[in-house]
Amino acid sequence: MKFDPRDVKWFAALSRAASEGIQASKLLFPIERQKDGVEVYLVESSRKDGSVYIVEVHHGHDATSIVCSCKGGQQRRVCKHAALAAFHAGLFPTARELFVEEVEEKVA
Repeated sequence: MKFDPRDVKWFAALSRAASEGIQASKLLFPIERQKDGVEVYLVESSRKDGSVYIVEVHHGHDATSIVCSCKGGQQRRVCKHAALAAFHAGLFPTARELFVEEVEEKVA
């Protein structure tokens, strides 16, 4: 699914991840399916039973797409696991960045 920092679904999913206290860890060593421009995260399940989901953050030239191995992610829905990985990847803009971008669009 394409990451869009203006889509409120991403913020809602990140809020769910934070309220449930799930954790994410970035893989620092390459795995077989990892390619250039791809960050891989292990994100724990909210069930707290030790299960984790693999989340891939694909950095493209004009867009970033995120793939999560959870049921929702497999159906290309925004999920809390993907949102948490996006947050750890630094993809969520700050409120100031959003404000500046909005002002620049109005001026242009």
